[in-house]
Amino acid sequence: MKAAVLKVRGKEAIVLLEDGTMRKIKCNAERGDEIELPDIIVQATSVAKEKKSFPKRRFLQAAVAAALTVFLLTGAWTSVSVLACTYVTLDAELSVELVLNSKDELIGAEALNEGAEEVANRLMEHGPRQMNYSDALSLTEEVMDENGYLSSEEELLVSIVTDTDDRYEKLTKETEEVTARNEHGRLRLGHATHDDRKKAKKEGISTGKYMHRHRPSDMIPIDPHSPAPKKPDEKPAQEKPRDPVPMPKDGKQPPEKK
Repeated sequence: MKAAVLKVRGKEAIVLLEDGTMRKIKCNAERGDEIELPDIIVQATSVAKEKKSFPKRRFLQAAVAAALTVFLLTGAWTSVSVLACTYVTLDAELSVELVLNSKDELIGAEALNEGAEEVANRLMEHGPRQMNYSDALSLTEEVMDENGYLSSEEELLVSIVTDTDDRYEKLTKETEEVTARNEHGRLRLGHATHDDRKKAKKEGISTGKYMHRHRPSDMIPIDPHSPAPKKPDEKPAQEKPRDPVPMPKDGKQPPEKK
């Protein structure tokens, strides 16, 4: 499980886990770092916490609340922005996974097959939280295109793992806009789950390829270059009224032209 380092004292650190709980562990890290905690450590600290006596537990809860207040007042709580919130995989011939925080900023990029290291390295040259999703996607497509992995005929598989429909819709719209602006090919885009991502990792493939293999109907084909369809309640544009034909002075209609 991923965790954000909130405070460091000597060889011990207070970390915030993805599930919102806080733990005190031994690690060599700096405040603001994102670390991966083995499940055995998470379980061990959870068990140790349950064994605390009730009065002592109340005391610890008060201490954590006080520490949290300090974090909020000093701005240290911004370190939570390093926690992963969304995972986006992009597949042409290369496969890369973009990791976003709750602000849709890029905090990590992972090459998922051979040759994708250049894409991941180019993305992380800017440093974490220095690029938003649109810029990261645009750079990814640019590097793929430079290396001949993306053409107007190529279909780009995009899977988005995120917990809210609003964020999925927002990222979907940005994906279509960026792809249309870069004049690349068609998209196949799907809303994946964390379980899909875990199963894909077990098979050694990206989440997008996993969905395309096991749930192809959930990967929706999109042509970002086609005009947007009219909404059902959208009225057709009315024609401009024509200028009236001027009447002659004698009041007679002019003869029709043959």
